[in-house]
Amino acid sequence: MMKVRIEELKAGLKLRQAVYNAGNILIPKDQILSEKHIAMLEKFQIKEVNVETELEAKQNIVREKEAEIKEEFTMVYRKTLEKTKEVFSDAEDGKLDKEVVNDIVSDTLNTLEKDQDIFLTLLEMKEENDYLYEHSMKSSIIALSIGNKLGLDKKTLELLGKAALLHDIGMFKVDKNILNKEGKLTEEELNLIREHTQIGYDLLENEEEEVRQAALYHHERVDGYGYPKGISGNEIPEIVRIVSIADLYAALISERVYRDAKDPKEVIKYLMTVADKQVDTNIVKKLLENMSMFSIGSYVRLSNGLRAKVIRATENPFRPIVDVEENGNLFRLDLSEKENALVYIMRLIV
Repeated sequence: MMKVRIEELKAGLKLRQAVYNAGNILIPKDQILSEKHIAMLEKFQIKEVNVETELEAKQNIVREKEAEIKEEFTMVYRKTLEKTKEVFSDAEDGKLDKEVVNDIVSDTLNTLEKDQDIFLTLLEMKEENDYLYEHSMKSSIIALSIGNKLGLDKKTLELLGKAALLHDIGMFKVDKNILNKEGKLTEEELNLIREHTQIGYDLLENEEEEVRQAALYHHERVDGYGYPKGISGNEIPEIVRIVSIADLYAALISERVYRDAKDPKEVIKYLMTVADKQVDTNIVKKLLENMSMFSIGSYVRLSNGLRAKVIRATENPFRPIVDVEENGNLFRLDLSEKENALVYIMRLIV
């Protein structure tokens, strides 16, 4: 927002503060000024007004576009979640609608093409007592986002999306009382859960081998201490290594009956801890490239005392892009840029 003298005004500028005359509103806030408005201001001898700057106008357009993409993502997510329920319901009966699965993957890829980091919106979404379905959806979205960052071709991405979506299909055959148990599981119960990898592999007998391997091997570890086969390193196919990380990340950001969802800071710390032991370090790095230590959509207090909303991540997890509130107006600030080096996030605002 800046003050502009009336003689310098141009039609098309947006008024950022209402203009008053004798206590009455002459022109309301957010009015797009026309030649008639400017003539009125001259008539009432108004010397200057606050208008939206060119940068503010561009940032507002960006915000509107972001809101559209986010709204579309939420709609696609809800729609594909319903499709996912249908897919798994049929799969339990030995049938798998390949066309529906392909639609789910295609819809997700189309959304990611518009915004590579839209998957961070998953942090804001709450489960609706459909953990297994939502976990499968989230895993697919996260895996495809990683695949995009790795530069995988479209055919491989489609295979990856399908593998991630169906990797936990064997879980639907496990006793729900065991899955939702709040206390510590017995060794026998743990063994029953571990069987889901082989069950999934068998259920997917008519699918591509890469998809079946994701179901069988997604709990293998790069250090060889996973299950069911104890394979390690590059013995684990790349698609499976991506799915394993997506599966882990999706589980960490989700609320379970026995624990709360972890915040971004805890997730990043955990992934960095298990890298090179449980999962592929290079793939973890791709996932963390645009992760923020602060939840997207959360409010923070900056070192300059201003309140800001975290909008998106940057390559520096401590310095995201934020929308800053000042005098009733918003302006966008990329905390990772050198000119903003002296401004930093002090704390979250609850």
